[in-house]
Amino acid sequence: MNDTKPSEPLLIIKRARRFYGPFYAVVKILQFYIAIVFIMLDKPYAPIVGWVMLIGLFYAEIIPNCFKFIACYDDRIVVKYFFWERDIPFDEIKYFWVFTYFLGHNKFFIKLKFSFKNLVLNICSIVIPMDYITKEDFEKLKILMSDKNIEYMDFI
Repeated sequence: MNDTKPSEPLLIIKRARRFYGPFYAVVKILQFYIAIVFIMLDKPYAPIVGWVMLIGLFYAEIIPNCFKFIACYDDRIVVKYFFWERDIPFDEIKYFWVFTYFLGHNKFFIKLKFSFKNLVLNICSIVIPMDYITKEDFEKLKILMSDKNIEYMDFI
């Protein structure tokens, strides 16, 4: 028997084909331009605010929208993006939750335990728009993660 063969995934959640709409895209482009304007201003703290806005926009919008799928194995979760993937052991996850903001837009968060690697790679959280996950897949993920003793936090 070959022990080097990877185990089969227990659950695969593929990205649902959803479109945010033109208004949402215009708001994000406007945020980008405002950040660039703040960076170019000649005031003492304006560039700092601009860089914080730009980095926040990157972590909150660009990275989550690169999501392709989640694969759950016996001992870990693999979150695959367009150009990279994160392999997260279950013992590194603190909890998971859904955050609702601005007119019903929801984001799915996987909160990771604090470590320097998690802080640098994704500010100690994996963020995925709930528009990309169907309700049925999310319910299956909740059941699987509760079986692995990972708590679902309800912050509504």
